[in-house]
Amino acid sequence: MTTPYNYYFSPGAGNMGFIAVYDENGNFLNKMVSPVTRSSYLGNITYHNHAIYGGMLWVDSMRFQNSWLIKPTNSVGYSYCKWNMQGELMDVKNVLRGTVNNPPTNPYETQLDPLGNMWVGGTLGTSLDFGGHQVSDWGVSYLARFNNQCDDTVQVKPTSGIPDTAFCINTNIQLIGNPNNVYYVWGNGNHTNTQTVNYAAAGTDSLFVVVYDGKCYWTDTIVLTINSCIGIDEVKENPMKVFPNPADDFVNISLPQYYKDAQLSVLNSQGGVQYSAVINNKEFKVDVSHFATGIYIVLLKTGDGVFWRKVVRN
Repeated sequence: MTTPYNYYFSPGAGNMGFIAVYDENGNFLNKMVSPVTRSSYLGNITYHNHAIYGGMLWVDSMRFQNSWLIKPTNSVGYSYCKWNMQGELMDVKNVLRGTVNNPPTNPYETQLDPLGNMWVGGTLGTSLDFGGHQVSDWGVSYLARFNNQCDDTVQVKPTSGIPDTAFCINTNIQLIGNPNNVYYVWGNGNHTNTQTVNYAAAGTDSLFVVVYDGKCYWTDTIVLTINSCIGIDEVKENPMKVFPNPADDFVNISLPQYYKDAQLSVLNSQGGVQYSAVINNKEFKVDVSHFATGIYIVLLKTGDGVFWRKVVRN
């Protein structure tokens, strides 16, 4: 566990903000110096997901990724910055700033919420423009948020990893998302990667979950098909073949025709999903060697309807 602190020193031309990092025993690990030509002022900093964030007021110019953010002599820039734990400046969010500066415009607080949205606060000595949203009540405090949603084509958008699936009514179904994601937000306020659902009526539903992978967040959609599961034994016109039955290690599934993006689910006797996949073949195999002994339902949702078969795991 590391602890960052922000300090100031005077290089001769003016005060210069920097960040020092110590371990839990108070041993110095690293420092991060503001890459400016004259002076800078750092607000309170925060640690989030192996990075440090903070607001910075700077004079004349600031360097970022081999480029200089130039300001006229004695003018002031206003930025919110991200440093990695090696002291490298990773991201800069510049805020357009007016010319009046009495009282001074200062960054105070920087915090990140569980989705990586950056919340910032300070006092106004001039107008500030946050992405087209301008505030200009001089001498008062402000609170703003930088959205961390994946909204460009470059970022890889995270997903829950939960496929569209089908199950029976009146059963508790546990949906398990990718545990490598940092944070989840379900509609009922649940923040874990596991969500339990139960439906009393047959139909379809779209379940929305916000997924954050530590870089940005995105909303994933899971389509659920809920079936009554009545009359499963009556499968006279069911074209799906499942064999061997009973099965020990594998179950072979055979269809008389090709179905595009068919949704396959294997349910236990309580309606819980044991296996799910998207199928684009007439024949495929399911590994059931790790299933407990008992009766299972193989469910296949296609454009022609939903097909069922019972299978016994020895």
